[in-house]
Amino acid sequence: MGSFLEDMVNYIFRSMAGQSPLSDVAKQFTYTEAGLTSGLSSGGSVRIIYDVFLVIGNGILLVSWLISFFEEFHIRDVDTVEWVTKQFVKLMIGILLLNNALPVILYLIALGDSLVAQFSAATSNGTLTDISSQITYAIKAARIYAYNANTATKLLLIIRLIIPYLILHVVRILIYAVAVFRVIELTVRISFAPMALPKLFHEGKQSEGVRYLKKIAVVIFQSLAITVVVWASSIITEGFMQGNGTMAKVAQALQVDESTAQNLGSDQIDKYFQNGASTASSDSSFHPYGTTTVDEDLESVKVSGESIFDAVFTVSNLMIVMAVQGAAVYMVLRSQSLAEDAIM
Repeated sequence: MGSFLEDMVNYIFRSMAGQSPLSDVAKQFTYTEAGLTSGLSSGGSVRIIYDVFLVIGNGILLVSWLISFFEEFHIRDVDTVEWVTKQFVKLMIGILLLNNALPVILYLIALGDSLVAQFSAATSNGTLTDISSQITYAIKAARIYAYNANTATKLLLIIRLIIPYLILHVVRILIYAVAVFRVIELTVRISFAPMALPKLFHEGKQSEGVRYLKKIAVVIFQSLAITVVVWASSIITEGFMQGNGTMAKVAQALQVDESTAQNLGSDQIDKYFQNGASTASSDSSFHPYGTTTVDEDLESVKVSGESIFDAVFTVSNLMIVMAVQGAAVYMVLRSQSLAEDAIM
């Protein structure tokens, strides 16, 4: 129960502190696309299907061009060499585009992944680390308090945190599901692309071929839309915690225990979770600071952790987390529409 509770504390606190794991979001899209990229390589399963449809697509392009050529040829009064030349140039451009569409699509996928990775790297750390260099310690102090609470208190804390914790996980599961569905849709659309691209020259930029390419681009850049949604929800929560004084209270609790924060490093706190207090007190690696004992340090951490916990996990703060994450769920579900509005 203690481990589950401290995991809840860690996950929700990080979300409140503007440290939503955008890098994990980027990895989910990259990992799910790895199979597609491999399948599109020479000899890959998706590439074999694509090549079969490419042969058919070239046939469709040639037949479409011939029908269009002779229809216009018969209705024109004068068929000049210039017009005939223009029609053949049009055919050559169509063949060139059709047979080089796959590298363009692969480039778009790589571009989408690169934008997601760069955006995640630039924004994933949040700005609340400026409040104190010990923000990580603050999270772990709250975790230690929760881990060492008595059974009745643990149950009450779990009841308080369980709904926002589940909502946060729903967002993560939803993002992963969208990533999987997105790759399946991309696989189908790319496989059938050679059948749609011969229609590039029909109706100009509003042709079925152009719209099909745009739909592929929409699915590719959906990942960027989701990343922006996650980032926006993170900074909204972060701004609220700043504005209502929550993080100021956290900073105050940290200043009271600044010496302990320096003495008890992250490695010692992690080992405490792994070994337990009884093992920690007899472990020499827990005593790197002369006469300071780990038991004294941990007791001080528990006191500050309780203050931090009470300041962060208020009813109003948890309501904000649930409201923002609920909105994030809705926006993730609409992510393809958001990308479509920008591209189509």
